[in-house]
Amino acid sequence: MAALECRMPRLHGGPSPEVRSMPCPPCECTIRANADLFVRELVLPQLRSLKSDTTGLDDIVIPPRWVVEYDKRERWPVLRSGRAEFVFCHHDLVPHNLLLSTRTLEVLALVDIEECGYFPAEVQQWKCDRAGQFDLYEEMELVQKHIRLIGG
Repeated sequence: MAALECRMPRLHGGPSPEVRSMPCPPCECTIRANADLFVRELVLPQLRSLKSDTTGLDDIVIPPRWVVEYDKRERWPVLRSGRAEFVFCHHDLVPHNLLLSTRTLEVLALVDIEECGYFPAEVQQWKCDRAGQFDLYEEMELVQKHIRLIGG
């Protein structure tokens, strides 16, 4: 991750190699804020605007990992609706799937979409830190709700 070393050494303590090679809390804070802003203001609205009347993608339903951790069924049903109520979900919307400029620390792109598909909007989750991501696996009420929403 870009925050493992200072990307703006002149701003954060001088151009010395020692400063550049150390973890940099100001860079980490900037990266986290830029990622959160990018996802909340750009990615999530765009994903919510993509709609379908069926779940999954091309008749294949791949639930998010925190669901599959507890419900190991081989195949998930494709749910159908009379209207386009399912939104496009990334399912792996985490900071390490964002490409950053190492010069400006701005987000350039979102990658890693092989687990995506159309699902009820509340299945989409964004946690901008690792602890929040791991909490998804522990929030059993949320997991059970997502199993019901996805599994029919």
